[in-house]
Order: sequence, then structure tokens, then C-alpha cells
Amino acid sequence: MNTADNCPTVANSNQADADGDGLGDVCDNCPLHPNPGQEDGDQDLLGDACDSNSDSDGDGVDNNVDNCPSVANSNQLDVDGDGTGDACDADSDNDGVDDTTDNCLMIPNPGQTDSNGDGLGDACTTDFDGDKINDVDDNCIKNPNVHATDFRQLQMIALDPQSASTPPVWVVYDDGAEIHQTVNSDPALAIGDHVMIDVDFDGTFFIEDTSDDDFVGFVFGYQSNARFYVVAWKKGPQNWFNQAERGVTLKLVDSATGPGTALRDALWLTGSTPNQATLLWHDGSIGWTPNVAYRWQLHHRPNIGTIRFYLYQGTNLVMDSGNIYDDTLQGGRLGLYCFSQEEIIWSNVKYTCEDGVPQAMFDDLPQTLKDQVLNTSGISTKSALGGLSGQDLDPQDPDFETNRSVF
Repeated sequence: MNTADNCPTVANSNQADADGDGLGDVCDNCPLHPNPGQEDGDQDLLGDACDSNSDSDGDGVDNNVDNCPSVANSNQLDVDGDGTGDACDADSDNDGVDDTTDNCLMIPNPGQTDSNGDGLGDACTTDFDGDKINDVDDNCIKNPNVHATDFRQLQMIALDPQSASTPPVWVVYDDGAEIHQTVNSDPALAIGDHVMIDVDFDGTFFIEDTSDDDFVGFVFGYQSNARFYVVAWKKGPQNWFNQAERGVTLKLVDSATGPGTALRDALWLTGSTPNQATLLWHDGSIGWTPNVAYRWQLHHRPNIGTIRFYLYQGTNLVMDSGNIYDDTLQGGRLGLYCFSQEEIIWSNVKYTCEDGVPQAMFDDLPQTLKDQVLNTSGISTKSALGGLSGQDLDPQDPDFETNRSVF
């Protein structure tokens, strides 16, 4: 029974509670520091009691809890559980074979048997990360903690928490691959629980509201409520908190204050705001149109500090950001963004771990980064998105009403 369980929503049969604060270690945001209230002011999932806010490698994990403090590894993977992250462990799976020559990096195979001679050991031929999900069905073949897109475990982030306006209402469908935001609300984020490094993130925007003209978007590289990248699309120009222009913006949020009026105003403004947000790219060619489906595709490769955004209407490419260079945030979580806009649908949302670099991104890199790619991750063989091929917005779908969560 959950009445005696110190982690009612996370399995922990041993009920270990190292700091004696009544919360099990597996669900305690400071497992070695008593903090029964679980206060987390910057909403980075690390409690204030143990949050040093010192992060040397920019991966969003504080030095005092980072299993690779000098090597960026936002996902903190440690497949052999030795306390040293895979990113800085010479033998990630502890099978006695150095990672530089190991033909199964994440599954112990000291014999290195490779029956078909393809360079992959037999132990990981069909399941590279050993998560029991075949690679053909796995969104992240090198991360056993992520195998499918799932936004059912949302963390809600209010970006202007003192405002008297309405908070957003998020409704999740389709096993976490479709999200609705139903009301005209304060600026806010809905953040998933999977931590990503090199990622492809795509989905469909659809706005049913025909009377308003404000912001719809998404975030990536979320590390705290003061540090994330945001892509935001405004239907039309408007001078309210600041001057907002029509079109899509990509910003680096690195706020000295965190949520509040200063960050709110910086998000409304199309340009940069010192100590709050930096404009990395803007395309003012079009605003969104209600009841029209738009497909986005984002590539983020922190290891080469490169971002690229595409927007399609049907099969037509309507925006291409070109390569955008910024290496401030070395990975983080993904989520959705809204600001004063109701009746938004994000559907067919998908994220995949993709360390290879898409051909178009590679072609536009400077030679030094091309050389780095060729010596490390290589060029991706994944085909381009190619536009919108369909979407699931039908409220008559039998799963539409029954398979939902409301936040």
C-alpha cells in the first residue's frame, strides 16, 4: 500500500532514505541533504538544499552532483553504475575492453564476438543500448532511459508567476505525443522529463483560435527556468510589454532573474535583452494562420554548437534558419511554449537522439567543424523530414478522449 511508501510513484522496494527526510532516495531531489519540502526555486529538478548553481561544462548539471564535471553529459548516463559517467569513463560497460576498441560500448561483452564481421558485437547487434527495445523501434538507440516520445510527465513552468492572468491548461493525448493548451494564458512552459543532448525534435503546430495573434512555440536545452532555448512564432506585430514583430524567433534565455516581469518582457520583445535573452535568429516573413497545420523540424548538435530550424506548410518549405551557432547550453530537456495564445495543438511530436549531422547542416559548416564531425559522429543517414505528411487532430479518434492527462 502507498500509505507507507516513501516514493509512491517510483518503484523502490528497499525504501532507502539516506538523509532521513521521509523521501526515498530515488524520488528525493536532494538524496543526501534533508529537505522534506523538496523546494526547487529554479525548477531544475535539483533541490535548493543541494543546488550549488555552479556548472563548469554547461550541461545543466551542477558540479557537486555531475558524474562528469568537466565533460558535458546532460543525460548523466552511467551504464555500469560506477559513479563515473559514460562520457568520461574509459570503459563504460566495465567489460575490460576500452571504449576506443569496444564493439559494444553499452553491453558487457569481454569476448567481443562479432559473427558477421559488421563491427558490432553480437551482444548489441539489434539492441545497442541493452534496453530490450530493438533499435528499429528505439528513438534513442544509445540511451537506455529513452525509447519513445512521451510528454505525459510534464513539469509546468510559470514564467511570470506573480501575474494575475490565467495559468495555462495543458492536456496530453496520444501516449504523450500530442499536447493541447486551451486558454489565453501567462507565458509558460510544459517540460518533459527526458534529458537530451544531440537531438532531432519535430512536430506539428495547429492553432484553432481565430481571434488572437500571439505566441506558440517550443523549447529545447531546458536546464532551469532561467536557462533554455525557445522557438516562438508570433502571428502579427504588437507593442504590448515591448515590441513584438511577426514571425519566428529563436532565443537563448540566460536570465539573471528567472521568472518574473523582466523575463516576461524579454520574451515578448523580438530583439535581445541584456541579462535576460539573446536573439539568435528571426524570420519575419510570415505569421501563423489559424486552422492551418505547420510542421517544424529542429536539429540541435551541442557538440559542435550548431542549431537548425525548418518550417513546412504541407510539403512546402517556408522557413530555413540556416546554421545557427551557439554552444551555451550543452543539452537539456524539451518542452512546449505559449504566451497569451489559446487553443493550440502540438501533434505528432517526436524526438530522437541523433549524434550524426544532417547533410544540409554539414554542408554549411566551417571546415574546422566539418573535420570534427568526420572524426567523431559523422554525417547522418536519416532522410529529411520533407514536410507534413498527415496529422491526428480528429476528436473522434477512440483514443483521443480516453488516453489523456490534464495539467
